This record gives sequence, structure tokens and C-alpha cells, in this order.
Amino acid sequence: MTTNNENWSTEWATFFDEYAGDFHPTFKQKLARQLFEKGSKETGIRGFEKYDFMLLVGQEDLRLQQIDENMFAMISFISPASSSHSAWIYWNAAGADIVNIHTQDVSTIDIAFHWGGNFPIEEVMHFVKPYKKEKKNKTNLHFDVDYYYNTFPDIFLQIVFLNPPSQQLIETMNSGIADFANTWNRTHSDKVINYIHSLIARGDNMYELVADMGLDNSPQIIGSLLTVLSNHVPPDVISKVSVK
Repeated sequence: MTTNNENWSTEWATFFDEYAGDFHPTFKQKLARQLFEKGSKETGIRGFEKYDFMLLVGQEDLRLQQIDENMFAMISFISPASSSHSAWIYWNAAGADIVNIHTQDVSTIDIAFHWGGNFPIEEVMHFVKPYKKEKKNKTNLHFDVDYYYNTFPDIFLQIVFLNPPSQQLIETMNSGIADFANTWNRTHSDKVINYIHSLIARGDNMYELVADMGLDNSPQIIGSLLTVLSNHVPPDVISKVSVK
């Protein structure tokens, strides 16, 4: 199975040759752009464009079917937490061969793409909004924590600083993270952490930490990691940590 990503303005959709190999590049471009632009209105997700959603088109059978003047297809909608949800989309173009239009150059054709009316918003929102929020005045940590649904043991922490952190602070935090992992693995030989990365800059005020906590651990280990982070920063330096 191979993927084929042309360079279009909205690069959030991946098309697989398995079931979408005959999609014309212009058809892909319009599909990706229009579904992105219509996301907030047609899926019901407010601020749709602010999230790191992805589309996988043709990784599985598209189940193409014509209903009246519309052609429907089943795609995979991927949330920022990497959860996959099946969703219907459809397209139409007045006076065109709707059955085969996906194989044609549609650059000069007025074709419209839409989200199906049964978009699984309730399922998706579980992975978009935090299911638990903890304020620092209750946890005694130096920051608030948002917990999202995630597939343990693979997690990542999104750390938002109030101001751009100094390099010295980042190095101090990285040292604390490494010491935590080393100490944990020495004292928990049956529940080792498989992988934990140093902080990765994602902007002036945002960093990410990626880790594989190992299948033998439980989500409670995240609390220990958050405590370590809190112990290595002064109060009022980090505004929030999101666990995803």
C-alpha cells in the first residue's frame, strides 16, 4: 500500500492508492480544501481549523455509493489524539458524470464537497475536549493539567509556558525527565519505561514530551512524571500541561 500526497494548500488529507489510486490530483485538492473550510459548519466542531485533524482517504474501502445526485464515500477521520473514526463525505457537480468524476480533472468544474449529516461528533469530541481538568490549587502542582483520552502506553505531554523558557530551564527539565526514567527503570525492572524523549519545541511558549510508558505500567505513572516536572520549575512558569 502506498500513499500519494500532491502539494496542495491544505495538507491535512492523505490519499491511499489501495482504494483512492484513481483519484485525480485536482479532485484531491478540492476535496481536501473544501472539507477543511466547511469543517466548523458541517461537523459541528467549533474552531475546527484550530485542531490537528487528519483525513485518511482510501486506506479502507470507500464504499462509494450514489444517492440521488450525490456520491458518498466513507473516510477515516483522525483526531489529535490519533483516534480513528469512520465518517461519510459526499460530493456533487451539476450536469457532470458523478460516478466517474473523481478520475477527471475538475479544476474548471464546479464540484462541491460536504461532510455527511451523520458526522460522529459525540465520539470525536471525547478526544478533542479534555475529559478531566485539574487545577493546581487542588493538586499542589505548579500548573494546571488537562487530561485527554489517549492510547496508553504511548502518550505525549503538551507543555504551555507563560513566557518563552530559558535554555537553562529546558535543560534542567530534561535532566529531571532523564533522571526520572533512569530511576524508575532501576527500581521497577518489571515495569520499565520503554522510551522517553527530551522536550521538543513547538513554538516560543509550547513544548512537547513524547513517551512510551510500556504496557506493564498504568496511567498512574503519568502522575509521577507530572510531579517531577513540577519539581523542576518554579511556580507561575508553566500555565498548563495537556496529557494526550
